[in-house]
Amino acid sequence: MASFYSSSVREFLCQSDGETIAALEIGYAQRGFTRHFTDQTLTWERDLQRLRQVHHRARKTLVEKGVSEEQILASVRIAAVVNAAAATLDALEAV
Repeated sequence: MASFYSSSVREFLCQSDGETIAALEIGYAQRGFTRHFTDQTLTWERDLQRLRQVHHRARKTLVEKGVSEEQILASVRIAAVVNAAAATLDALEAV
């Protein structure tokens, strides 16, 4: 699966959804894709919201348990991988 966006978790959290979606759309276009459907942008928006929610929830819970910032960031990375896998499966099932 192609990657149209990459950043550290910290950079991701500092960007707005609009900035991240713009980066995704630029990456999409740079790969030579000429057609873009509204559903794709809506999916990216939903995924970004999920990732931010997971980070907020994980950080709050883990800080309360005394977990380090590095472990918190690792949990968000794992959540991102799981989310990407779920999106891939959704796309495959839709075909």
